[in-house]
Amino acid sequence: MSLQSYPPMPASEPGLRPAKESTVAPAIEVRKLSISFEEHAVLDNVSFRVREGETKVILGESASGKTVLIKLISGLIKPDSGKVFIFGKEITPLSEDELMSIRKDIGVVFQESALFDSLSVLENVAYRLHEEGGHSETEIEERVSEVLGFVGLEQTMNLMPSDLSGGMKRRVSIARALITHPKIILYDEPTAGLDPLTGRTIVELILRLRDLEGVSSVLVTHRLTDAFTVASERFQDPNGEASRPRLKGRSQQRAELLTSFVVLKNGGVFFDGSEEELLAAQKQQPFIREFLS
Repeated sequence: MSLQSYPPMPASEPGLRPAKESTVAPAIEVRKLSISFEEHAVLDNVSFRVREGETKVILGESASGKTVLIKLISGLIKPDSGKVFIFGKEITPLSEDELMSIRKDIGVVFQESALFDSLSVLENVAYRLHEEGGHSETEIEERVSEVLGFVGLEQTMNLMPSDLSGGMKRRVSIARALITHPKIILYDEPTAGLDPLTGRTIVELILRLRDLEGVSSVLVTHRLTDAFTVASERFQDPNGEASRPRLKGRSQQRAELLTSFVVLKNGGVFFDGSEEELLAAQKQQPFIREFLS
């Protein structure tokens, strides 16, 4: 894999809001989400959008609700108030059965990979296909081979999780998230606990999915290096041509704005904007300055 760095695009106005609202529904819209556990407010009135083909990087201090946000977007838990939309469809009131069809479009890469220790790599990656039913064993093996090949681990199909390194487990987790050809992937600290070189491999996979497959994503991370790599670099395919994700309804300039940031503070959105705006905010906002230092 090779990567190409690009300077940040200038923002035409604060928050990268277009002069005229797009008619294309965002891949994800989080609208005034709030949730508390044991009377402790974890998220309070959180709102943001993820455009089609965009990566939204979620930053915040420990216990700021980042992982809870991933669970809310995927429908694993429900908010106390607020709404979540996936490609314009509200998922908040849906039952577990109704969510099954929505989740085919959403892959989740959990912290610490969350593989089943008693299942082989093949069985772990194929788990959702077995749950859905209607697939032959030949079809399942072909699909698993395809996604493992994408993450460079086709040779591990018959291994057990205990046979894998931490980085390999994380890549298997990404392969599992890809098994249903999702349009959205949610990454919860995908490089946590990995050495820098292995973490870089995971970041390159994130870039590849965004830039070659047009996948929309939310990336929760505490590694600022990873966050800014995703914002400033583009995947370049082997023939040397800069990639162009398959996006709809946007001008070329806005198609370049593939990454934006949300910073959470005290359960709310403290910042929502581009890399350039985030770096500029250091001058006026002590919290941003301290967080990025």
